[in-house]
Order: sequence, then C-alpha cells, then structure tokens
Amino acid sequence: MRNELQLLIESIPAHVVVTTPSGEFETVNQPTLEYFGKTLEELKDWTTSDVVHLVKMAGKLRLALPKA
Repeated sequence: MRNELQLLIESIPAHVVVTTPSGEFETVNQPTLEYFGKTLEELKDWTTSDVVHLVKMAGKLRLALPKA
C-alpha cells in the first residue's frame, strides 16, 4: 500500500506534501523537492524562515530594506 501511495504522489504534477497528524513531513513528491532545493530529510527539519524559495526571499528582502 505504501508503494502505491508513493507512486500516486509522484504522478501528481504539483507540489504534494504528506504530513503526520502532528504536522511533521512524512513524504513529499519530486516537484516539491526541486522547488525548495532540499532533500526530504532537510525539509523534515525546516523552520518557518528556513524554507523559502529564493525568488520569494529576494522579494521579502527588498520589502524589508529601507529605500535609498
């Protein structure tokens, strides 16, 4: 059953994250790994400021910096 679930998750062409009831990452699909540029193990240890796509982080930094 687990292999069938993983095959289903991998066949979805969008970001998929499966969590435990407590909210921990159990598995993700390849598009999610590629988007964040991290392994599943790295994503399992994420913090709210750690996992942000570089393009979005650049936008957040521009908003936070004072205008010259």
